[in-house]
Amino acid sequence: AEQAGAADIIASLPRGWETVLSPHFAGGVDLSGGQWQRVALARALYAVSAGARVLVLDGGRITELGTHEQLLAAGATYAHMFRLQAERFADTSNGAQSEADAR
Repeated sequence: AEQAGAADIIASLPRGWETVLSPHFAGGVDLSGGQWQRVALARALYAVSAGARVLVLDGGRITELGTHEQLLAAGATYAHMFRLQAERFADTSNGAQSEADAR
């Protein structure tokens, strides 16, 4: 939280780390856009420090967790984004070499 600049945000919450971050629940609060970004960054930094190598974030939340192979097998957002990117390098129908082939 400190690395992401979110420590002061957490400290200002009514129940600190135990505060529900949703106004739809009793005692829950909403954050500003910038505060949500800092909390999302803190979550990502925490996941990396816990050993995560790849993070897929959606709406400020970690939505998928696993190795590259596990995430591809799950067929969700990570797999979709990976395949879109890979298609750009796999299309050699126009006779041009992809960057990977040129190496």
